[in-house]
Amino acid sequence: SSFTGEKERYLLGAERLAAYARELKDAGADSLDDQVVQRFRGLDLLESTYTPPMSYFLGHDRAFRLVPAEFVTTTDGTGLVHTAGAFGEEDKIVTDREGIQPVVPVAKDGTFTPPVDDYAGMHVFDANVAIIEHLKNMTRRQGASAAPFETPRPSGPQEPPVETTDTGSVTPGTLLLRRESWEHSYPHCWRCREPLIYMAVSSWFVSTTKIRELMLDLNQQIRWVPEHVKDGQFGKWLENTRDWSISRNRFWGSPIPVWRSDDPAYPRIDVYGSLDELERDFGVRPDNLHRPFIDELTRPNPDDPRPVGAGKSTMRRVTDVMDCWFESGSMSFAQVHYPFENADWFEHHYPGDFIVEYIGQTRGWFYTLHVLATALFDRPAFRTCVSHGILLGDDGRKMSKSLQNYPDVYRIFDDYGSDAMRWFLMSSPVLRGGDMPVTETSIRE
Repeated sequence: SSFTGEKERYLLGAERLAAYARELKDAGADSLDDQVVQRFRGLDLLESTYTPPMSYFLGHDRAFRLVPAEFVTTTDGTGLVHTAGAFGEEDKIVTDREGIQPVVPVAKDGTFTPPVDDYAGMHVFDANVAIIEHLKNMTRRQGASAAPFETPRPSGPQEPPVETTDTGSVTPGTLLLRRESWEHSYPHCWRCREPLIYMAVSSWFVSTTKIRELMLDLNQQIRWVPEHVKDGQFGKWLENTRDWSISRNRFWGSPIPVWRSDDPAYPRIDVYGSLDELERDFGVRPDNLHRPFIDELTRPNPDDPRPVGAGKSTMRRVTDVMDCWFESGSMSFAQVHYPFENADWFEHHYPGDFIVEYIGQTRGWFYTLHVLATALFDRPAFRTCVSHGILLGDDGRKMSKSLQNYPDVYRIFDDYGSDAMRWFLMSSPVLRGGDMPVTETSIRE
């Protein structure tokens, strides 16, 4: 194609060729097919290398190669997908398989960090305008006019265009062939409604995959109501168990009881299981296990031979707190402070006779109870589990106090009586693990 005024070659999925005729078909050509130089199978291109659009991570080990992935389609795009292992689940699976170490040049507040110096301190969403401008400038520099890659700007308030000739760290040879706006679903925080950033963070894991088979065996000892949950929703969840990330990057929560050396040259990790162990090593018995008080417990690293005052490293608690589901999963023994107290009571009351919660807890409370019981006791945490369905609002979404998507229960009692509500619930599919919308019309009928 002569997109830039010079002849270039472009690699496209065959099924996507016609989609780029506007940009790539040369003037006077009858068909873009006439400009095809060579055809390849995808397998023939594997392990081919390329220069990335930005130079920040040039030379990164095993990166910038063509590799296979089943999620790549030819229904849109070009048939090639650029992956970033730290910013997507499928991307991470691919980069792990290929031995590519993920990079995370984004801070906790969502702003770029070095080595992405051109946009350092800029929020990733706000940086779009500057990135596109740099790509356009590099494209112009190589001979293309602005017209081919401009698309109509969407209606509504827009960021003012950034008029510069700067190309930032865009690599020579990179072209912006087309700029488009796509409307699509995007995850938002359910509390504050702000858009989320899918980003890899360092985490502590429990190796639940090592006890998968035992968890499946112990599940057969549990009576499930309805019965289909045992080998259905719960059993299938166990079959697909992944290692459990038990840490969260928050201030409030149960602090993870792990202390680590602050000098990588003298590594050491200590994991504590009781107040007695903390008192033994730190010389004090903490009376408040929450942050910031627990973080004040530090001590010299015993594995560092340097004297105190001469750069000796310090053991400091890691800043993470526990996933609250770890605490929920500990309920069966933690409620009586076992194993520190009430051992006799626990041994005669465990496992629990029955528990009840909604069907979604097959991957929440039911699951974490089962994981910890399997790992610690080789027994189920409960003998019987009653799992009801989900009550939905009149809009089809899960009933929610924040959405107020359900009839006022006190008015329902006043207008139709509480027995109408009881009969409505007792005769519903909710008792069989199914979902049911709660509407005033249904209760009245």
